[in-house]
Amino acid sequence: MNTPSSASTTPQSEMAPAGDTPPSTAASAGDSSSSSRAPTIEARLATLETDLRSTQKLLQDSELRLKIQRALALVQAVDLEAVTLVAESMLKETSQAVRTIDDKVISKVIDELRRRRPALFRSGPAPRTTIMGGRIDRPNDALGAAAHEAARTGDRNSLLRYLRIRRNA
Repeated sequence: MNTPSSASTTPQSEMAPAGDTPPSTAASAGDSSSSSRAPTIEARLATLETDLRSTQKLLQDSELRLKIQRALALVQAVDLEAVTLVAESMLKETSQAVRTIDDKVISKVIDELRRRRPALFRSGPAPRTTIMGGRIDRPNDALGAAAHEAARTGDRNSLLRYLRIRRNA
């Protein structure tokens, strides 16, 4: 919206169409404004590059931490966060000798950690995780036989017989 008050506050150079300025004046005006903005743009670019490098470093650290935590979960670490911190410190010590930290290096550090500090890890096989427990085998008695018969046939009389035995049991 152009109102008379806003038009009066706008400088004439912004209001004038680009075709009204002679080419030599337009070129020199563009050069002076771009040369004055160049140091600020270069400074902004430098800060953005620094931010990018720090963000990339954070991403690499996060990916490394995730790899360590996955490996520790497989070997059943008792306290995942504490063991992760210990493993990271051991990796920093070994990373001076090794240039890239890959899965082999992580597994070697975790094996060394398990050897040095076995109390940080559970012993024995991994617990089975299932939603439902295993099937319970009932003894072959009248209640089990009646339940099996009722489930197999779907007959109402078989179901009533099973319920009667169950109530009296």
